[in-house]
Amino acid sequence: MLNFLTTTTVCGFSLYHVLAFFLIYSCTGWCLEVIFAAATTGQLVNRGFLNGPVCPIYGFGMVIVLFTLTPLQDSVLLLYIGGVILPSALELVGGWALYKLYHTRWWDYSDFPFNIGGYICLQFSLLWGVNYYAESFQKQSGVYARESTPEELARVTEYFARQLAGCADQVQRDENGLFAESRDDIFADSVRVFDGVYDAFPCLVMEDHVPKGVRFSTALSAMDFTGFYFPFTGEANLNIDSPACYLPSTIAHEMAHQRGIASEQECNFIGILAATRCADPAYRYSGWLEGYVYLSNALYRADPDRSRAIRETLPETVIADLRADNTYWAAFRGPVSQASESVYDAFLKTNGDASGIRSYGMVTDLLVTYFDT
Repeated sequence: MLNFLTTTTVCGFSLYHVLAFFLIYSCTGWCLEVIFAAATTGQLVNRGFLNGPVCPIYGFGMVIVLFTLTPLQDSVLLLYIGGVILPSALELVGGWALYKLYHTRWWDYSDFPFNIGGYICLQFSLLWGVNYYAESFQKQSGVYARESTPEELARVTEYFARQLAGCADQVQRDENGLFAESRDDIFADSVRVFDGVYDAFPCLVMEDHVPKGVRFSTALSAMDFTGFYFPFTGEANLNIDSPACYLPSTIAHEMAHQRGIASEQECNFIGILAATRCADPAYRYSGWLEGYVYLSNALYRADPDRSRAIRETLPETVIADLRADNTYWAAFRGPVSQASESVYDAFLKTNGDASGIRSYGMVTDLLVTYFDT
């Protein structure tokens, strides 16, 4: 059976890959629908019409897009036009058919302008597939990642460690020395996080709105998510259960996605850069902390002794934050987080980010390129 699936092809894709894409996107679509509904309504509901965690319309949409648009992959304009028309047509036909068969609506755009029967609307149709084929930040900014030597990596890691140590006492802490800034204040200050990078990177200029905290954030933690960007509404959604010391830089990361940047490693870099340039101490601390973690982990693989030596220069308060974060996430390590990581990895790879989940490690190249000057 497996041999049949791997050797039989349809439109250049093996049946194995077709089924895999269908299942991955059906499951991913269901997860996004449930998370979005939970974040906006406060209720956990099954957003599919089948038993099980699947929304087949996402799977069918992906397969149709693959078959139809792959021959047009060299033309961004045709890809975008096809990415608007095909999913919208599927959503229109699927919504109408489900209503006729089950006399209920699984989505309703009647309150949105330029809608057709409430099944589709112009706003969401234009958003279909746009971000994962947008021009990269590196092309827009002229800052290109490059491979670095262990010495360059160590130099930038030391720089981040010094900056981190210097601002560790500028944030509020609890009786245990842990980061204790108000999450409400962090969200309120998010609209100004990018102000410090606009002069250097005008491609990032846009009007910001306060992102949303997800009410059922423990479920996000179980799936190893600190936040997610919902491309169909353009909203940034954040985990408010995980340690708050990373919340500011994570907010900046998700807001980078709102600027049309698809690549995870680029959004990590942008989020860290914006946070470290922010006037708010909580954002600065979070940016230097997250950047240090990426750089230190990379340096440990290249030169463990040097990495340990730099870590020993950090204040106890920073070490306490790092330990608290490790302890929190250790409780969620298991099959669920591993499965969600595999699904998200496939989601990235099929949406223009070929390095998949490894994108999060590649941010070190951008950090070294920019800060080693």
